Amino acid sequence: MLRLFLVLCLLFNTVVGFAGIIQGNPKGNVTLTVLYDYQCPYCHVMYSRIKQLMASNPNLRVNWAPVAILNQVSVYEASAAIVATNYPGGFDAFQQLALGGPILSEKQVAGLLRQLKLSTVVFNQQLHSQAVENFLSADLKVLNKISSSGGTPVFFISTTDHPNKPQILEGEQSYKQLLGAIGHA
Repeated sequence: MLRLFLVLCLLFNTVVGFAGIIQGNPKGNVTLTVLYDYQCPYCHVMYSRIKQLMASNPNLRVNWAPVAILNQVSVYEASAAIVATNYPGGFDAFQQLALGGPILSEKQVAGLLRQLKLSTVVFNQQLHSQAVENFLSADLKVLNKISSSGGTPVFFISTTDHPNKPQILEGEQSYKQLLGAIGHA
């Protein structure tokens, strides 16, 4: 089973922090950070490729960093993903259904949360918490600083030996391109 926990990371030698949800090998020597929007069609395509990379690379650590740039449903889904990390298996299940399939409407997201039994009063309060807002804000600041297009997905690939010198890729990447970037990290 994938290990999952919430962390706060630092990029480069600046004081720009960004938050992420870790999957794969938490002690892996290569980190793939993915800035993504649940409403982005390219991010949906990339999800299956990243899952494939995780399955074939036991030393890969994936840092999922949701951003909300496209619409209000983006905010709802990204917030729900962050809060789902507080529930055992919640993020994995939400991520698989929300990113592993077609782009969802607000009504479909609400139905998905009910299906996963995440639509509780406490869960809904947490969706609007300062912690979730801070998480999303930190990731958005990084996206705006790094991305030439301001769009998603954006990938940072770094090693434990050189965490402050990531390789940055933007937009849809083939499995082979990602695998090559990981191999060169």
